Amino acid sequence: MTAKKTPIRVVVLIVWLLAWNALLALEARAQSMNRRQDAPQDMTRFDIDAQPLDTALEQYGAASGRPVIFDSALVAGRVSTSVHGVFGREAALQLLLTGTGLAADAITTGQEGAFVLKTAPNVSASSAVSGDASDASVDTRGYDGQIQSAIRDALCSTALAKPGDYSTAIRFDIDATGHIEALRLLHSTGNRDRDLAIQVVLGQVSIGEPPPPAMPLPIYMAIVPHGPECPAQP
Repeated sequence: MTAKKTPIRVVVLIVWLLAWNALLALEARAQSMNRRQDAPQDMTRFDIDAQPLDTALEQYGAASGRPVIFDSALVAGRVSTSVHGVFGREAALQLLLTGTGLAADAITTGQEGAFVLKTAPNVSASSAVSGDASDASVDTRGYDGQIQSAIRDALCSTALAKPGDYSTAIRFDIDATGHIEALRLLHSTGNRDRDLAIQVVLGQVSIGEPPPPAMPLPIYMAIVPHGPECPAQP
């Protein structure tokens, strides 16, 4: 019995079709990947009217999935800007805070993260509420640096409070002698002993001199894992 031979042109055609199908599959996969890469990330629809700021921030947190940590005294008397449309989370929050004299720092609180509210740089709390911008040009950056250094050194001096693997936010005043007072932890680090250690060690900090007269108080500060490193021990 003689074996039937497949014509060469048929073999070539089959191979060509297989190659073409493979090429189409690769192209479709590439297009799918491009669509995923081009898809807007972190975009959310917001429908928040202008209203008391504390209520607006609660609505923002519910819509974005990112809570905003704030002290009630800081937002009292302030009104938000309306936010309607599709925005990134940070852009929406910046728009919401327009005209309030406040700003927000992003902090890591687990997988989702959060924002902590603070007085905007070079804007006093009183001028932000009343609309008086006479003190808005006061430059307190030098004293801000002293505060950050003093707090960093204090935290680094205690093993349990040493920054690096936790995040939190604090609120505090500075008295006429330069000592930190009325310190509050705005959210837990997730470790009660560490929370207590932070409050104890920072409650003993002295900046070395009183704050400038026009410096807005209280001060809000975020402590994050990627912040300034502790100085090397001799």
